Amino acid sequence: MKLPKMITSLPRGLVVLWHRHVRKSKSKIIGIREMMMEYLFFEQSQRPVGQGGFHFGAIHEIARDTTQDVFSADFIFTWAYDCGSNQSDALTREINAVSCSRLDVLFLSHLDKDHVSGVDELLLKAPAKTVVLPYLSDTDWLFYLGRGINDGAISGNFISLVSDPLQWFMDRGTEEIIYMTAASDDDDGPGFEDGPTDPSPSGEGRRDLKAGSAQLEWTRRPTKVAERQIIAEGTSSRIVARQVPARATAAIVVGGNVVNWVLSPFAFRPSKAKMKVFEAKLVQKFGTKSRTEIAGLARSPAGREQLRECYDATLADNNLHSMALYSGPIHPVKTYHLSTAELGSFEGNALNPAWISTGDYDASVAKRRNSLIKYYHRYSSMVGQLCLPHHGATPSFHADLVEAYPNLEHTIVAVGPNTYKHPGVEVEAFIAGKPQIDFIRVDQNPNTGFTTTVMIHG
Repeated sequence: MKLPKMITSLPRGLVVLWHRHVRKSKSKIIGIREMMMEYLFFEQSQRPVGQGGFHFGAIHEIARDTTQDVFSADFIFTWAYDCGSNQSDALTREINAVSCSRLDVLFLSHLDKDHVSGVDELLLKAPAKTVVLPYLSDTDWLFYLGRGINDGAISGNFISLVSDPLQWFMDRGTEEIIYMTAASDDDDGPGFEDGPTDPSPSGEGRRDLKAGSAQLEWTRRPTKVAERQIIAEGTSSRIVARQVPARATAAIVVGGNVVNWVLSPFAFRPSKAKMKVFEAKLVQKFGTKSRTEIAGLARSPAGREQLRECYDATLADNNLHSMALYSGPIHPVKTYHLSTAELGSFEGNALNPAWISTGDYDASVAKRRNSLIKYYHRYSSMVGQLCLPHHGATPSFHADLVEAYPNLEHTIVAVGPNTYKHPGVEVEAFIAGKPQIDFIRVDQNPNTGFTTTVMIHG
């Protein structure tokens, strides 16, 4: 059936809505027009990039051209979680497919190649106003550099990032870096046991919005830890680094009002004792040199070999840091208008719109698993989508992570050709025993991209 002109410029989910609800009569079309003007449209997708991760989310505002009676949907807020893959062609294809001129916020779970290899390309095409990272000390940054050397995934670009993160991100148009205070293996962290600090939705007031009119506000005040400004030839670039306190949540403010949707990150770090071996080896090999100096030495074969020896002497747990992200409502609503899930040409229902993305979070360790489950407990009934940690790897999985979400509908693995046997057959078998949960494999094939859409009020 040919779509009328007013529908053709709308997102895919709204086309589905038109098919389901307004085909039969003109009066219903009028009714759906009115509803569109009163609701915000939320869209989230796991992009098919292969062995890696690229999650993209957007809020649309439905605009109406009264002179032509045409509707369109424009991004008013966008976010991404990770951007990397071992299949570079698929990654470039999906970066190009994200049609926005600027990201409002980019969350990076950790710095493994298959999660960040596309960040440079993404930021050059769609600069991110804000980048959110788990807090990384100088030692943490060097550990990631050593790991990259050990994996053969090191590049001059990554060395530049480790040497001077503020300069690297500022050169790519970023205005702010947010470091998340992390929970720890040592304890539950300062106040994490109470879960995220939530804002209170403040109502309506979203009409006549434009792209970029939405803002990100943290529920707990960040502390400035660094700043850089460069003025040259009449131009000025500035970036600020801030650290947010424990339990801080990113509230989305649209048209001056907090809407019923949050981006709530949860970072975890190992015990201090686990890094002492690495720190001792750094001193043994490099003396008291700074992070920037050591990173500079890693540009030479001899320096890389020394840093590799430091890494090899450390612990077997490579996933030292991984930041999870909840993206969804603050509190449940009675009815989600237009709640759909799409996988290729298949369209179904997504009764619960929230996602939890986990990066390479190690859920096999009870301390880490229980901390994450407890932190997001208040959101648990709204979570319909769970991105399984570490591409569905058996060593990083635990049944409790799935059981924690009673209304879970989709478990998602971001996977491509690999030698690690991802996803694990045991993980697939466990999900197969849950008939109410679909196992969604998102690989490098364009038809495997998975998207959910929802319209909610306020």
